[in-house]
Amino acid sequence: MQGAVSSGDGKVPIFVFPHTVTFYLEDPTTHKQTLTLYNPYEFAVRFKVMCTSPKKYSVVDPEGSIKAKCFIDIVIRHSSVSLANCQVPDKFRIQMFDFLSKQPLGRRDVTATLVSGEPERSTPDQEFETLPPSPSSNRPLQQYSLSNRPAASSGPNQLLLLFVAAVCIAVLFMPSEGEESVLSWRVTVNLKLFVSVLVASSGPNQLLLLFVAAVCIAVLFMPSEGEESVLSWRVTVNLKLFVSVLAASSGPNQLLLLFVAAVCIAVLFMPSEGEESVLSWRVTVNLKLVVSYVLGLVSMVILRPN
Repeated sequence: MQGAVSSGDGKVPIFVFPHTVTFYLEDPTTHKQTLTLYNPYEFAVRFKVMCTSPKKYSVVDPEGSIKAKCFIDIVIRHSSVSLANCQVPDKFRIQMFDFLSKQPLGRRDVTATLVSGEPERSTPDQEFETLPPSPSSNRPLQQYSLSNRPAASSGPNQLLLLFVAAVCIAVLFMPSEGEESVLSWRVTVNLKLFVSVLVASSGPNQLLLLFVAAVCIAVLFMPSEGEESVLSWRVTVNLKLFVSVLAASSGPNQLLLLFVAAVCIAVLFMPSEGEESVLSWRVTVNLKLVVSYVLGLVSMVILRPN
């Protein structure tokens, strides 16, 4: 991938591939070329494609936007293929803007040329021969990690995994058969063992973060010492302050999304109107439907690839 900021008002590097486009007069398959615009940054950008000879070319979607950490392909078609236009270099300028403020971020120029003839064909495989090894060929090659490469999993699959993990953790915290609790549900030990194995399949790091977040939220919502509640547990104010600092270490945006998700899940588990429960609050079915939609949006934001 190649790209650089042109001189002038550029604020960030602009990445475009390829940096030159060649059309061949006698090869119709080359009269349509593709430019790839990259946005490796943490914010969305707008783009605009301009040309020094706009009457000679047609561009599909010359303006648009690119999400953070994404790229798009735009198609350029040469609409004036003739011998008179051969060897005449034209330029395309890709201008990038901030998505919100629309302030220019930088630009990149791509040269386009129509040439006579046809492109060179690839060399047949039988013409290639193996190179002899060098004296230092036994030395191991330096390898580099691709751990920063974004995952290819889709949003719906991640949302399903999040829902399964939340249900599993809820089951693990539910009282077992024979235990006293204000909750009317009971689960067997065998079911908890099965759920433990299922949750562990998500990986130790993700499981640890999810467990810590769930515990922090549960502690913050538990009654403090001296407060009346149907729950028998009480926590000190100092413990809540410590948990608040621990939860805030994930960043304000993630903490806000996590709080909204926790409230939505709590509302979904609250008794609906007409149901019997030790809790005095009741919520309507319509409210639960709205909360389900909000929880889906928040989950997609939390789980989207960076």
